[in-house]
Amino acid sequence: MSDPQNDPLGAIIIAAATAAGPISSHTDASAWQSDFTQAATAIVNVALSPKSPLKALLSQVDTARTVDCTIVSVVPEQSSNRALITYTPEIASKYAKAGETTETIRTDRVDDPAALQLAHDLFPHAGTGTKIRLSVINKDKSEKQEKGFRTLIGFTVIGQAAQS
Repeated sequence: MSDPQNDPLGAIIIAAATAAGPISSHTDASAWQSDFTQAATAIVNVALSPKSPLKALLSQVDTARTVDCTIVSVVPEQSSNRALITYTPEIASKYAKAGETTETIRTDRVDDPAALQLAHDLFPHAGTGTKIRLSVINKDKSEKQEKGFRTLIGFTVIGQAAQS
């Protein structure tokens, strides 16, 4: 059997078969085949569409990383229409300003409902000491941008911070 992680066609076949459901739930094999074909077509169309959110996310996966931290604050940043998250990482990185132990990151623009929801979901954890794992996309500087930036795309609660 092929490995779906290394075989995109195999992954599409598995996803389409899953979406079509068991053959026994259809009146006959041709009805299942029709559902399977429709599902496979929809998956391919979403994956290959130039403006597909899936395609955009997949293009950024190689720059993704996680950061374990505690959240200090989540505030709106009016100038960029994004949420600005200040956090204390478990392991210091190059993103902290000189002499500071906290770092900052932004969400996508909060006029995107998913980014607004992300900020809303993260807000209750600010200042509580809850350990959070941030999922981050790094975007390097390019010809159009003089510096790179990082964008928060998700988070997971991983437990309470150690008490001092």
